[in-house]
Amino acid sequence: MLHVLRILHIKMNQALYHLRGDFWRLFLHSCGENVKIMDRVRINTPKNISIGNNIFIHHDSELDASRAKITIGNDVSIGMGALILTFNHIYSSKKIPISRQGTIGKEVKIENNVWIGARSIILSGVTIHSGSIIGAGAVVTKDVAPYTVVGGVPAKFIKSRLSRK
Repeated sequence: MLHVLRILHIKMNQALYHLRGDFWRLFLHSCGENVKIMDRVRINTPKNISIGNNIFIHHDSELDASRAKITIGNDVSIGMGALILTFNHIYSSKKIPISRQGTIGKEVKIENNVWIGARSIILSGVTIHSGSIIGAGAVVTKDVAPYTVVGGVPAKFIKSRLSRK
């Protein structure tokens, strides 16, 4: 009996992930097919977000497109607690407190077949190219080359995913 209840629980959660994807489809700029969004995901300014097909966004993640666009390609997996930001503080003046200098927005692009590890932070203006992997806990401050693995704070090259035959 416990086994049957467990299977029912899993099936119910899978249905809810798809329902959340269907719900956000109403508000996002564009949204592909087979989008699974788990619970406690925050999406700020959804009209600035375009999502492709076969997307999985894990628990406690946040996509903040309040200052610029976020574009996510196909076959992207976003790990638990990941944070994608489109803004940063302006801090150029030494005479004005940073809290009063405002913010600047820059688009974030995530291309196809990307895995963003748990608790990663993707900062504004970054492009993560196809086939890349962002290690758990990484802080991505610069563009990530295609088919590379990066990790750390700030994120640095770890290895290429391309074979060396």
